[in-house]
Amino acid sequence: MAARNLFLGIKAFQAIAVVGTIVDSTVDSVSWDSAYTDASVLINRDTSIQIAFTDDAGAAVSTASGEVLEVRWDDFISTTSSNIPSLLVFQNASDQSLFRFTYTASGTLYSLQYNSGTLASPVWTNVTGSPTYSTAAFYVRATHNLKLHINGGGVGNHTVEYYRDGTLVASGSFTMALLTVVSRVTFGGALGNVARRISEVFVATDKNLIGSRVPSIKASGAGASSGMTGVFTNVNKIIGSDATAVSSATATQRTTFAMSNLPALPIGTIIDGGSRHSFRARASAVAPSNLRSVIRQAGVDTLTGNIAGIAVGYLPFAIGYTMTEAQIDAVELGWESAT
Repeated sequence: MAARNLFLGIKAFQAIAVVGTIVDSTVDSVSWDSAYTDASVLINRDTSIQIAFTDDAGAAVSTASGEVLEVRWDDFISTTSSNIPSLLVFQNASDQSLFRFTYTASGTLYSLQYNSGTLASPVWTNVTGSPTYSTAAFYVRATHNLKLHINGGGVGNHTVEYYRDGTLVASGSFTMALLTVVSRVTFGGALGNVARRISEVFVATDKNLIGSRVPSIKASGAGASSGMTGVFTNVNKIIGSDATAVSSATATQRTTFAMSNLPALPIGTIIDGGSRHSFRARASAVAPSNLRSVIRQAGVDTLTGNIAGIAVGYLPFAIGYTMTEAQIDAVELGWESAT
């Protein structure tokens, strides 16, 4: 199957709060790598957040049989005595749970489990060959990679591998006829007064994400176009706010902003090609009611078509672009209003 990007981030606006409220946070600076991002996403008590998979054109997508689904994320939990029923859950497009990474005993041991019951009534069974291990692994920020081989062969018809900081920690296989596609990943919060923080999330199929990073850059100054109302400081906040925005009441007005550079990358680093212009947008009750994403490279503006799904309330959008490191460091991004 072809390699595909399914999600790159993360800021709170890119995810769905299934239960509770999720926010960007600059508290506990040890919970994210400041060389690559400027905050973490706080998953508070009894809260869970969901990421729906989209392709680089912004369309909803799912995995397919024969693909290897991988999620890479940085994680930090504020105490080792934490009960987190759902560190990570893979779900289908109907939000039915298929596979999970969860605690198994008083919040001190964790395991990989698959749903051996029905979609309506899950029964959780440990993956054969998957050992349990201590929550202490999450007390410091670490990078986690979970690979799910759908119909991947082995002893069962699916195999799974879990890596921590690039080292294989657990693997196993299982048979599960219900597992044919995955469309969502959900991260759960803790039980009790415990904070969990995640950052640098990357979800893809048929790619090796071991050793990968997810840099997040933002608007850093004025660009070549300034037709819309608003300046770069209206949209480059660490903590998102609806108090300020870039807006237009006239069609074909365009604004672009210079973007901050990528962090210094090791020699030989490969830019995956999975860059995404992520933002929130809405339309008023009067025209113009559409928006286009604009990328400016080497003095030339390229526009997308009208972005599908613009509504009267703010919604998240992510437009994919393929760029080299040099192109990213020289790029301008923005929008144009459209009828």
